[in-house]
Amino acid sequence: MADKISFNSNELGNTIKIALLFSFRMLGLFMVFPVLEAHSRLHFEATPLLIGIALGIYGLSQAALQIPFGLLSDKYGRKKLIGLGLLFFIVGSVIAGSAENIYQLIFGRAVQGCGAIASVLLAYLADLTRAQVRIRAMATVGMGIGFSFVLSLILGPIFYEIIGMAGIFYCTAVLGCVGFLLLFAVKPEQGVGLGDGQEKGRAKEYKFSFSAVKSVWKIKPLWGFNMIVMSIHSCITLLFLFIPALLVEHNIALAKHWQIYLLTMLASLLMALPLIIWTEKKQRIRAMLIFSLLLLLLTLGLFMGSDNFIFLSVALTLFFVSFNVLEALLPSSVSRVAPLQYRGMALGMFSTHQFFGAFIGGSLGGLMLQQFGLVGLLFSAMGLVLFCLTCVFILPSNLQQRSQTITVAKNQPSNELEQWAKTQPGVFDAMYQPRDGALNLKTDFIHFNSHNFYTSYDKKFSV
Repeated sequence: MADKISFNSNELGNTIKIALLFSFRMLGLFMVFPVLEAHSRLHFEATPLLIGIALGIYGLSQAALQIPFGLLSDKYGRKKLIGLGLLFFIVGSVIAGSAENIYQLIFGRAVQGCGAIASVLLAYLADLTRAQVRIRAMATVGMGIGFSFVLSLILGPIFYEIIGMAGIFYCTAVLGCVGFLLLFAVKPEQGVGLGDGQEKGRAKEYKFSFSAVKSVWKIKPLWGFNMIVMSIHSCITLLFLFIPALLVEHNIALAKHWQIYLLTMLASLLMALPLIIWTEKKQRIRAMLIFSLLLLLLTLGLFMGSDNFIFLSVALTLFFVSFNVLEALLPSSVSRVAPLQYRGMALGMFSTHQFFGAFIGGSLGGLMLQQFGLVGLLFSAMGLVLFCLTCVFILPSNLQQRSQTITVAKNQPSNELEQWAKTQPGVFDAMYQPRDGALNLKTDFIHFNSHNFYTSYDKKFSV
């Protein structure tokens, strides 16, 4: 048996195309973050509450439609629903770009969010890849999203200076059109994954029921992660009502904000990467979550006392360190804790809470800014971080689980193989895919010994 399988050329090409499609779409949504507050205040004379709603309303649409889009894609095919979502995204971008007041802008952002295709794209990626390389494919998409967020903070102020807010939204519409080209370029390969409607099977992996949703929702650690990601993205969206205004207060022109974001983001990546690598190596996930949240709390305190540029730069750098670490650890932690059979559903719920958090943050931030000013906004952010810290303590102290896929013989009795695998030392869960000969395992990082597992398997099942 071998547990290291590489992408074939078709899987690699499809993974890159879907990652780019995902990233271009998120880039368009994120580019307005660093400039929308200042633009709406100056050009639309909008209240802080309405600006906050405009910033976060896309998250409400996304959260509400993730599951319906996913269910419809199961019935009518992934490509059709992805295409429909891109159409919503393009139309919403054009509406927002043509907006003459804050209400039209809010409507356009809401229509943008109606293209809730994140879960469908991930499901399509799962369809197009073998189980043995699926985790790496998902990681590629995750890195693309992270990079698009970083790039959006840099490009947003630059594009705003050159083509204005309307130009940013029209550029976003063009990115949606590029998404259609990437979608059409995706070529399912017969015999790899499910393709797009090639098969209606693999029921164990894709089975949906409301009882399954209920059972996944009841898993205490998953509930904790959902609450944390919702609160964190509320805090992040809220802070993007605060940070641009603070930079302007320090006499930094909006057109030059990208330079601050670039320098602080690069510095934060140099600090965050060793922390992420150390966490993965030592499997101290819970401790790092606590550290990152405490760091974010410290950052908010520095923002409150940021009377000079040095304090502000340090605060921004530490904010991005915390953000980068949390964005890396939270999705991977969900995939560790979720039952193998319902990992996709668990990640879908996670994404729904993430997008809903963006809406809460924009609306709450706008309300606090309007009623209590920047100080009230910061105290709201602190409250969200403190709530996250309480949620961390409902997580199990031992998150030393990891998922891995090994190749075994195809078309073996599923129940017998899975039940046997669960009895092996260090194995928490097992799911066998007879068609691929892929045995998915959730194992203890410390106590699982792959050599002993392979030896036991050969004795039990080799012919």
